[in-house]
Amino acid sequence: MQLFGIDYVAAESGVSSRTLRHYHAIGLLIPAATRDNGVRQYDQDGLLRLQNILVLRDLGLSLKRIREVIDEQVDPIVAIEGQLDAVEQQKQRLIKIQNALENTKLRLLEGEQIMLSESFDGFENDPYAQEAEHRWPDDYAKSQERVSKLTSGQQEAVMEEHGEIARGLASLLKSEVAADSPEVQELIDRHYKWVCNFWTPDSSAYQALGQMYVDDPRFTATYDAFAVGLAVFIRDAIRIYSSSNLG
Repeated sequence: MQLFGIDYVAAESGVSSRTLRHYHAIGLLIPAATRDNGVRQYDQDGLLRLQNILVLRDLGLSLKRIREVIDEQVDPIVAIEGQLDAVEQQKQRLIKIQNALENTKLRLLEGEQIMLSESFDGFENDPYAQEAEHRWPDDYAKSQERVSKLTSGQQEAVMEEHGEIARGLASLLKSEVAADSPEVQELIDRHYKWVCNFWTPDSSAYQALGQMYVDDPRFTATYDAFAVGLAVFIRDAIRIYSSSNLG
């Protein structure tokens, strides 16, 4: 078994040895061995785990959530495939944003009026369309039809509503308000009605959506950006809401 010292791993990965020691201290990345002089050493499994950590970190997950996600993974190939899909979607979105910026720059240089359809392409907060289409093809088709009938102003208002709901839930989570509290359930009711702008899920479908917020690193990153643990908090609150209101 080939082992790599911490200094070598730090130099090759771009992660400082101090960070690697911190990952060890919190149980996120355990060295395969430690020399008598205290130098940590890592094997191939450790390097794969470090790669996994860095990908999920770049997707916006907290270290706590990264550990939960990695510990739930069984097949490393399946895990890598999921990460490749997430990175590819992020890459395509960044390409669209790059093109939007270039179009805006060109129009400004030529003294022309910027075009909203060009200037904001790629900035929409919906990097999960392919996932929704795969999981719920019929509902996704209906949601696309509904969205197509909304004006740009209405679409903006819908997305702003989502931001208000997420910020409100994040504030309650930080205040340690329980998921079954009236305040939380009121916001989950708003969330359900917000989802109904796109499709109308029954109890099982709505709970499946909440579970996907936790299972899919992309969704988790979106919500945990408001507050660490928010995806799990919303999942739990959705389960309570569904049982009480959706049969």
